[in-house]
Formats: sequence, C-alpha cells, structure tokens
Amino acid sequence: MATASQSITDMFPGRSIRSIAWSPTGHWIATGSGDRTLRVWNPDRALVKNSTELRGHTGPIERVAWNPTKEAELTSCSADGTVRFWDIRSKNCKAEVKLGGEGFTVTWSPDGKTVLAGRKVVMPSFNTEILRTLTISFRAG
Repeated sequence: MATASQSITDMFPGRSIRSIAWSPTGHWIATGSGDRTLRVWNPDRALVKNSTELRGHTGPIERVAWNPTKEAELTSCSADGTVRFWDIRSKNCKAEVKLGGEGFTVTWSPDGKTVLAGRKVVMPSFNTEILRTLTISFRAG
C-alpha cells in the first residue's frame, strides 16, 4: 500500500483523476478520470498493468461511488450524461441511466438501495449553469 508520503499522482501516474473512492471493505480503489478512464485498483499493486479498466463512457468521468452493501458493485457518473452500474468481477456494465444532461455527481444511500445523481442544467435566460439533483432508484436483479 502507498505510504503517507506518496501522492495520488505517484500511485496512479499519468491520470487526470477527477474522482476516487475506496470500496466498502477497503480491498479496492476506483478512479474516474477526465480522459474517460474508469479503473479499479488494488492499493497494494498500484501500477496501471495491475488495474482493471471498465469501458463504456464517452465523456469525462466526474464521480465514482461504491455500493456500500455490495463490494463488487461500482457506479460511475459521467459528463456524457449517463450513470453506469458495474459488476467489477465480470467487468461489465449491468445498467445505464440517462440523466438528460451532463452528469456531475453520484452517491449511494447507506442501505445500498437508492442512488442519487446530479446533472448540470443551463438556464438560457441567465446563461448560467444551475446544478439539479435527480433521484434514481436501482435494484440489482
């Protein structure tokens, strides 16, 4: 595992990391980057060759969040306007929700049954961005 003197950029070289999160049990770290890269890392082996890339987003990944009750379930929110639900064991996207706008945040409820996601909304009359939060419910089959 990285020492206290190591920075995130030392652990994950060459990545424009926008979001980082520990899995519920601390066995994994997920990162989302501006270059559309979503990765799952073993903190004891923090080299890119030892990480797992999850592919599917077409825009920068703004936020990653683990389901607090299922260690293998990861959620990512992207500027491509989607929230994706991943099974890191199979490396597959299990579901996708379109936000109707550029996504910027996502989080799970403590019981792992509900996801909150946020999107950016432009108000034309003011020409400014307003952040709006949407509630998305997702239950794994």
